[in-house]
Amino acid sequence: VALAIALMSLLAFVREPRDFVSHSVWALLTAVVVFEFSIGATLSRGFNRGLGTLTAGGLALAIAESAKNLGEMEEVIIVVSTFTVGFCTTLAKQHPKMKPYEYGFRVFLLTFGYVMVSGYSTGKFTDTAVNRFVFIALGAAVSLGINIGIYPIWAGEDLHNLVAKNFAGVANSLEGCVDEYLKCMEYERISSRILLYQPSDDPLYSGYRAAVEASAQEQTLV
Repeated sequence: VALAIALMSLLAFVREPRDFVSHSVWALLTAVVVFEFSIGATLSRGFNRGLGTLTAGGLALAIAESAKNLGEMEEVIIVVSTFTVGFCTTLAKQHPKMKPYEYGFRVFLLTFGYVMVSGYSTGKFTDTAVNRFVFIALGAAVSLGINIGIYPIWAGEDLHNLVAKNFAGVANSLEGCVDEYLKCMEYERISSRILLYQPSDDPLYSGYRAAVEASAQEQTLV
């Protein structure tokens, strides 16, 4: 991470062309937010950020050029379009199937607002959108290259070990329940600790409970 940030900070020493390098901070910010522990996670965040930036920049440019042709209505169109895009984007990312792309939606909204506001202030919508995308792509590419080339870490082995551990835990719980059933054992009174999900010292309970609680970690590794 430190190496990626240091490389991106070198862009601060580039002086020309001024309009282009003034957006170089986006490369550094991208390296900070995209770089993850494993290669897969870095690639996923980089893809989400690139896709969100590209689609938002294209949409913002289309709306901005249309607003320019309407003259006095330009400010109204910018405000209304920003409200509409913000509303629809936030609503769409609430859908369960869109959960893996939540970061992409966030970047989409940020990019759209930035291009619309900054582009209107400078009158250079196209330059703002293109420069932002170029530097984000550069930051993501450098982060992924360092992640792969310096010390590559794949999450596959960790995922395999976690799934195998969960299968073993659930199997132990099921076998224990069957054994207790065949012994005709029953609780005269159900412990309050079981009802409160607290009997961590009970091997029958801890085996399946660990598998249930690991679902979020499995999804992250996937």
